[in-house]
Amino acid sequence: MGLITIQPIGQSTFRLSMARGLQHISNMLKSLIEVPGERIFPKGTDFAQVGDGELADALAKINGRPRKCLDWKTAHEAFTEEVLRLI
Repeated sequence: MGLITIQPIGQSTFRLSMARGLQHISNMLKSLIEVPGERIFPKGTDFAQVGDGELADALAKINGRPRKCLDWKTAHEAFTEEVLRLI
């Protein structure tokens, strides 16, 4: 019969799993800034210099993109559907 060793889950294991979660969130946010084939705001953009019109256009591109997690609806469509369901 072999010797069974139990390794306690330490703080380093927690940090590794937390880092994976943070990386996932980071990738998700990055995908929100990039419309397929186009980067809306280049890295290092000074948002103090970005006008309201540019931000409105970027938001329209981001929210107008269908998402798998919303059953291929846009964020606006999913939101409107939910609001109408609650009325």
